Amino acid sequence: MKTGAIILAAKRGKQDSTFLPLLELDHVSVIRRVILALKRAGISPITVITGEEADQVEKEISGLQTICLYSPRYETLSMFDQICTGLNYMEDLCDSVFILPAKYPILLSQTLETMLSEDAPCVRPVFEGHRGHPILLREELFSEILTYTGENGLRGALRQPSIAARTAEVSVSDSGIILSADTVDSDTERFNKNETLPIYAVGEFQLCREIPFFTSETARFLMLIEHTGSMQTACRHMQISYSKGWKTIKSVESHLGFSLLHTKIGGGGGGSSSLTKEGTVFLQNYLRAEEQLSAYASELFQEIFTGQKTPLKNLD
Repeated sequence: MKTGAIILAAKRGKQDSTFLPLLELDHVSVIRRVILALKRAGISPITVITGEEADQVEKEISGLQTICLYSPRYETLSMFDQICTGLNYMEDLCDSVFILPAKYPILLSQTLETMLSEDAPCVRPVFEGHRGHPILLREELFSEILTYTGENGLRGALRQPSIAARTAEVSVSDSGIILSADTVDSDTERFNKNETLPIYAVGEFQLCREIPFFTSETARFLMLIEHTGSMQTACRHMQISYSKGWKTIKSVESHLGFSLLHTKIGGGGGGSSSLTKEGTVFLQNYLRAEEQLSAYASELFQEIFTGQKTPLKNLD
């Protein structure tokens, strides 16, 4: 079973005076903290819905192997719209998905693992009687969420009897599920208990000749092309020009010696792009290698550093 995450970061909340995803706590941005908590729990893929401050958000989380789905009309986008954008992308990639706004910086990875141990189609964490984030949805609910047209967005969808009856509430000892970034900033004592991020290892898989020509960013570009059926749309999500995207594809193809894309130009339905058979196999192999390298890096880190005479502070 593969579990991913959708992080909602397209615009500030109605009650937020500042754009919380980029707010720094102890020199680390809120959105980076959220992503790291997810990654330490083995959550992948991670999709970030961007809009406001999109360039800054993508720069801040570059290198964290996330997919950013850019929404140019973010000002009129509701939170439920963001969720549906993410679910439409993730439904064929994952068996279950965590959903949360990019505003909960002290969420613990252990909470995510506790939620995953529950078998219910919908799982919600509870701290001292208060429901919090994230919400965990399993694939049997994806279509029900995506086709919901009632009021109150996700809250309304989850209140439907058909979903409410299949929802489990899990008590956790993690105040991070309810403490948003603006609350944490004013609650120093509770933040100080959680603020130091544990040390962890990252294995980055790149294909190189003289220089790297295929990285995690390139892989995510191909994933977007395949999902959207359009290189132009994928470029828009990646916040790069079409010419740069095309240049990237051609460069990779020159190194690999085969075509990555089938392209259809113009016509009544407009142009389209999709991965070739060779491109699909290559991307699948890359993603598998990347996943295995990440797991091995974590195992190697624990094996080598856990037993050293001077313990590392907050070893993950």
